[in-house]
Amino acid sequence: MVASVLGMSIFQAVIDDLLGGIGEVIADLNARGGRIEGTRMRGESQIVDATVPLGRMFGYATALRLVMDGVIRGLLHVVVTLGLLALLAALGRHGTGASGIASDRRFFHRPDLVPSKDGDGMFDAVVIGSGNRPDPLDMGGMTTNFAFMIKDRHVAPGSGVNENLQLGDLGDVTSNCLQSDSPCTVDLTDGWRLMLTEPGEKVLATPLTITGKVFFTTYLPQAGTGATACTPSEGGGRLYAVALQNATAVINYDTSDDDASNPDAPSTVSDRSVELQSLGIPAEVVSVPPNKILRPDLQIDNLDATTRWRTFWYLAEDEDL
Repeated sequence: MVASVLGMSIFQAVIDDLLGGIGEVIADLNARGGRIEGTRMRGESQIVDATVPLGRMFGYATALRLVMDGVIRGLLHVVVTLGLLALLAALGRHGTGASGIASDRRFFHRPDLVPSKDGDGMFDAVVIGSGNRPDPLDMGGMTTNFAFMIKDRHVAPGSGVNENLQLGDLGDVTSNCLQSDSPCTVDLTDGWRLMLTEPGEKVLATPLTITGKVFFTTYLPQAGTGATACTPSEGGGRLYAVALQNATAVINYDTSDDDASNPDAPSTVSDRSVELQSLGIPAEVVSVPPNKILRPDLQIDNLDATTRWRTFWYLAEDEDL
């Protein structure tokens, strides 16, 4: 399952030996966009329960003590829980119709979260891939894994709801038909799914998104060879480069199938990925500003990306000021 943080926190202020100031606490929480759930007594303490936008709670305990200085004599305890969670998608064994090891998809790494937009408006793109890291050799059976881009359209703080998106809600871009000579139609309203087609192929590292291009690595347990005939294979790795919006190829990794009229343009399924020149489980791709990436096999790839430079300026003021 994939959960998204609603951007809200459960807030609890426990005020001991209160001589006054409960109104100040509530007023301050309201000013931060909070919703007061109620007040109650616990022994000699009063408790204020509230739900407050998470972004407005950082450093709040210190700020509140400064606000209440001279009003509260005693101890003020502030408890902020982890953010409230909403179910964004169920893409593994908890999904509708899931059965057996083939659909037992696991997620062992953090996703890449990318603010973006399409024709339907703003969304947070949750880019993640499935793969059972404790069982990289599929000793417990083989799972059909995917790379995903899931659109969370509830971008405003506190606006999240349980979407419970299923595998079939995400457009299937595995064939790369969107980039073929005979374009197809794929519903990308909620995002896309890209099936990893090699036996046992799985994502075991966090993706990286740069200027609308998603880079992620996969582990192929049946690839590669052992150092000697008596040693087992470490498996191999693969690097993918696809467009954030629709998973089309963005780098021409396979030049053997180039169109003679446009030889350098990526256009096919095989253009999406390249075999890594190192064995074992690959790490994640590393950004090398301004326009390069470092691959897990220590090769450097150039990107067609806009170079961004930091700019500094100053304004000379009148000496009399």
